[in-house]
Amino acid sequence: MSTPHELPTPTPLIAHHSADFWAATSEERFLVGHCHACDQWFWPPNRSFCPRCGGAAGLREAAGTGTIYSYTIVRVSGAIALGGEAYKDAVPYVLAYVELAEGPTMLTNIVGVDPDGVTIGLPVRVEFSRTGGPQDPALPRFRPASPLSDRPVEPPGHGTTPAVGHRVTPIFCKVRRRACSA
Repeated sequence: MSTPHELPTPTPLIAHHSADFWAATSEERFLVGHCHACDQWFWPPNRSFCPRCGGAAGLREAAGTGTIYSYTIVRVSGAIALGGEAYKDAVPYVLAYVELAEGPTMLTNIVGVDPDGVTIGLPVRVEFSRTGGPQDPALPRFRPASPLSDRPVEPPGHGTTPAVGHRVTPIFCKVRRRACSA
């Protein structure tokens, strides 16, 4: 069992092409890129064109739910790589790819759970971490979904279950819904 620490909430650099996304986070609304022409959802949400058909795209409110596609537990301080002392005491924390209910996959943090309790396929929901910066944008992070009735039903074949007594150490892996052992 790991002791979760509070993650820093750095204020994002807000560019013209991402201003609407960050403004929505200050209202705790989760927007994702969406193409009206081909109904493609995508991440990151700052594109003005669809990555599938090239058509005009915009932002659309998303459900804010998904499942953990892949993850890693950061146990060694990366303070220098992550921009300074704010992350020095944040370990351990979970960095994960979350597959949103609408389809795209985004890189985010998993909060509100013991890092050793995170699993691939775990249903999660968005939570906003206030930054306190100008216009008070919030960082979208995810926590386990609850109660159980709120959890999305997974299609057959999603997720993998290791054999009883087998400990899998998840690392980033290109194989869909499978943990790679280190």
